[in-house]
Amino acid sequence: MQQLQYSRIKGFYVDRGDIGLDSNILFPNLQVSKAGGSTSYIFNKAFSFRSILLQSEWQLKSAGSFVPSISYYYTQIKNTDPSKDHIIDVAAGPAYYYNLVLHKNFLVSAGAYGGVGYNITTTRYNDSRTMERVKGLSLQSQLRLSLGFNSEHFYTGTTVSHNSFYYHTDPKIHVSDQQQFVEFYFGYRFKAPEKLRKKVDNVPFKM
Repeated sequence: MQQLQYSRIKGFYVDRGDIGLDSNILFPNLQVSKAGGSTSYIFNKAFSFRSILLQSEWQLKSAGSFVPSISYYYTQIKNTDPSKDHIIDVAAGPAYYYNLVLHKNFLVSAGAYGGVGYNITTTRYNDSRTMERVKGLSLQSQLRLSLGFNSEHFYTGTTVSHNSFYYHTDPKIHVSDQQQFVEFYFGYRFKAPEKLRKKVDNVPFKM
């Protein structure tokens, strides 16, 4: 299984309640761009990740699977200062997911991933200052929960996921990056053309 991700966020602030001031501290030009993904192997062929990730399959019987993964991300952080931070993070670890089928049509899926890896943070300056580079431990985790409904023609559901990245690159530098996603989906399955259905019906399937 292969997953890819890209995100770009611009505009941050420090909450006034956290620092005891009357107003927030604004960083309107602070920008964080992240690109990467993960490569995983699903051991149990009876477990359908496509039923919760792409909604392209229909899980008919409850099943779970051990899913070891390796993840890799590149992050760029820049502000109005004459410098940019470039972060490369690679981690590997185990994961487990389970699809619980209720009354054939309803699906509840949950899973968790935890990884340990290595991080390299490079700071490059636009002026004459020398490039800085620090290396250290990286921790990653992911929690995922999905609820879905499937029928021959209609399907719908929602998925909630929480991704956590923790970098310990220097005794004075600790970065905790938390990402939450909520996805809603619904769709309608149309019948395939009759000629195509006849060809598929004649193909022998192995159970």
